Amino acid sequence: QAEFARRAQRGETSDAALVRWGVLRSVVDGDTALIETQEQWDVITSVGPSVVSSRRGVLVRNRYQLRRAAPGTWQIATVETTPVIS
Repeated sequence: QAEFARRAQRGETSDAALVRWGVLRSVVDGDTALIETQEQWDVITSVGPSVVSSRRGVLVRNRYQLRRAAPGTWQIATVETTPVIS
């Protein structure tokens, strides 16, 4: 919360774009599922019109725990993110 407050007070915005991703593993067990992905992001941070940080190729692995929400739909219950290259 403190970090969010610092960014809000500064007027900092972050624009993240998913560049590419792939599924590493998926396991479905009844009404739950585990999906592991590797994702590459480009992240630009600005304060007003000034770019204060530009990072390309941020690589993370995500582990999504899903649960069935309704017939034919899934809802993300939790996400665990592991940075690979930041």
